[in-house]
Amino acid sequence: MSQRLHRKLKLKGAKYNLVLHYGKCNYIAMNGKAHIHFKDLTKVKEVEKATYLGGTLTNTASRNEELNNRICKALVTCNKLKTFWYKTKCSHRWKLQVYNAIIAAQLTYGLNTLQLTPSMLARLDAFQMRGLRYILKIEHSFYSRVSNQEVYAKVNIALNKGTDLDITWEEVISAGNYSDLKQVVKLSDFVMKQQNKIFGHIIRAPLTDLMRRPAMGRHLAQNEQLYKRAGGPRMKWVGENCKYAYRRCYNEDSHITTQST
Repeated sequence: MSQRLHRKLKLKGAKYNLVLHYGKCNYIAMNGKAHIHFKDLTKVKEVEKATYLGGTLTNTASRNEELNNRICKALVTCNKLKTFWYKTKCSHRWKLQVYNAIIAAQLTYGLNTLQLTPSMLARLDAFQMRGLRYILKIEHSFYSRVSNQEVYAKVNIALNKGTDLDITWEEVISAGNYSDLKQVVKLSDFVMKQQNKIFGHIIRAPLTDLMRRPAMGRHLAQNEQLYKRAGGPRMKWVGENCKYAYRRCYNEDSHITTQST
């Protein structure tokens, strides 16, 4: 099957004068082995992981590998901007906008198609909180005794052009005349909202759509597995998105916000 698809891809590309780069073609074996080779009988190199469109693909379909890679890249970028976070005289609001445009975008790009467990989503929120504390010059809660909720409140004040970060968020709301209050959105909520958006596109797509066929069947039914894996059942992308959409609709989780930064 893999060999046949490889030949069709090569023939299709030849119509547009496109050829495969033998040095960049890799093969990842998942749940089996295949002998794939080029027309000159050169064997395609087998690897355990590869990078495709900015994402990391592994032979075990590991989500932790991709998430760790994203966090490492975002952390390197964040460290390069330490001078900007800590020593520039621009407002906190501008720094938060730069953080969302660079760090948050680099960290969350492409995660809308990845099934993330609650612990993975918590890691995204923890990384975001670390950056927010650094921008506001607030140490870890163990030393500063400032909780994460208080940090979120100070960020909300900064996003609405507030200058006094020592007052509470409730005082800002009662004192100001705001028609459109902006609130910080956790990275976990941002990723899940992006997943819900593409989830809606897949639901509305016909049954023959190339995105819907591997995701779900008729009436949101899960695709059947050829074999049962060892261990407990894994979380499914479709099922978790249905649960999150239900919680958003009925506002069951108090931390879910509807406004973006």
